[in-house]
Amino acid sequence: MTVRLSGDITRAAACTVVRGGVDTDAAMHIGDVARAADVSVPVVRRYDRAGLLCPSSRTQGGFRLYDQRDLQRLRLLRQMRLPGFTTSEMRDLVALLEESSVAPSTPAEGARELEALKSYTQRAKSTERELQAQLRSAYKLITELESAVIIRSECGHV
Repeated sequence: MTVRLSGDITRAAACTVVRGGVDTDAAMHIGDVARAADVSVPVVRRYDRAGLLCPSSRTQGGFRLYDQRDLQRLRLLRQMRLPGFTTSEMRDLVALLEESSVAPSTPAEGARELEALKSYTQRAKSTERELQAQLRSAYKLITELESAVIIRSECGHV
């Protein structure tokens, strides 16, 4: 389900936000932020192109620089991949989460945002249930394999 919020962010709008001065000593290059978030550099670039993650600043040579807020957002985006959220859904969800302390402009908008959050929560919970079932299955297989190792070891098949 894609929820269109009234303040839909375009790439140009998302990437032209100026946040003030970035502490260049604490800033991370693209490879650093990718490693810290456990994603690949192409994923960071893809999120940049999609307007989901924009560098806080750039070096004089044009290299992207990211700060701790960018890293937090990248980690959030990584978490959104597993439930299979689309780029558009990720954009909407990030907007909902980052603006959760801002009161909606109308009651109807507030109700729409609440329903969107509930829907995204249900999808994440569904993914969690599926993963838990897969883990139970993996644990059963491990137990069987370990039993087979013990049996073979005791029967002199070593």
